[in-house]
Amino acid sequence: IDRIQQIKLTDRNFTKAHRELSFYLPQKEDISTTTVRISVPVSFAHYMHWDRPYYGFIEEEVIDGHAIMTFHSRNVEEEFARWFLMFADKAIILEPMSLKMRIKELVDAIRIP
Repeated sequence: IDRIQQIKLTDRNFTKAHRELSFYLPQKEDISTTTVRISVPVSFAHYMHWDRPYYGFIEEEVIDGHAIMTFHSRNVEEEFARWFLMFADKAIILEPMSLKMRIKELVDAIRIP
């Protein structure tokens, strides 16, 4: 804007139709996902709000004071499991059982001197 020499307000509206952003983004190939469902107290769920899209967040349903979150995760064993560990003391894994087992493996591998 440092090169603008003159500006004038007119009655003409500037409109330009743009395509959806998805048109410009590269199409992702079909990658299989695993459905993950977790339960978190509503009072704690807001801490997860910013990160959850990166892990395949699909929807949230509030039932009896708990946010039931559904994800379609591309990498349950590593990415999702390690993200989940950040708040594992507040959340319950509803499915899949393989995620529960992976979390147990990771916790058992923690070495505390």
